[in-house]
Amino acid sequence: MIYAIMSWVPRARYSRFGQLISRLVEPLFNLIDRFIPSFGGISISPIIALGLVYLLQRGLTVIFFGLF
Repeated sequence: MIYAIMSWVPRARYSRFGQLISRLVEPLFNLIDRFIPSFGGISISPIIALGLVYLLQRGLTVIFFGLF
């Protein structure tokens, strides 16, 4: 989410923090982009990545705590 918000702020991705965030999330976004192309130049990989993180969180909750 931070990565997407940084795209609205000029030169935010060129700061040290921006470069760190880019190094962390771009491999996942690139993997998603290989399977689901962008629509009209707009990538939906951040939305899909958020969904995957949510599903992972829910799965780990069920495994460790048995809650639904």
